[in-house]
Amino acid sequence: MLGPDHFRCNRCGICCRLVGKLGIPAWDREGKVKARPDGACVNLTTSGDCAIYETRPRICRVKESAPRWMPTRAAYRITEAICWVAQKVKAA
Repeated sequence: MLGPDHFRCNRCGICCRLVGKLGIPAWDREGKVKARPDGACVNLTTSGDCAIYETRPRICRVKESAPRWMPTRAAYRITEAICWVAQKVKAA
C-alpha cells in the first residue's frame, strides 16, 4: 500500500467513514468536510464513493493537503500515519 515516494490509496473509505472520530473537519479550511451522526463524512455515498470527488477539499488530497514547504515524501508519510490510525480506530 505504501512506499517511500508515494501513497497508494486502496479506496477502502475508512478515512471517510471516520472523519468525526479522526477530527478531520477541524483541519478542513474549506468547510466541505462535515461528519454525520455516525461519524462518516456527509459526502460519502452509500456505494462508498465521494459525492464531491472532483471538487473535494485539500484535506482529502494527499499532495495538496500538506503545507507547501513540506516535501512530498513527508506528506505521504503523514498520510500513511493517518491511514494506520484510522485502521486502528476501526478495529477498536
